Amino acid sequence: MQPIQERFIRKFKPMLLGGLLCMVCFVTSCFLNTTFDFLLQTIAVVFSWLITGILLRNRYLKQQAIHV
Repeated sequence: MQPIQERFIRKFKPMLLGGLLCMVCFVTSCFLNTTFDFLLQTIAVVFSWLITGILLRNRYLKQQAIHV
């Protein structure tokens, strides 16, 4: 049996897409010049943490509004 968090993460597609984009940015940074590292790091952080966090919070707030 899988933990609850793992089942939820698989259902939440933006988190999977953010993780994949983060991996793509890492692999790309290995082959590019050092000057692009901060740009790729910023893209990875925005898509894997910030946007998915905002979407997850909105989903949580909607769920709480239904149960009140």
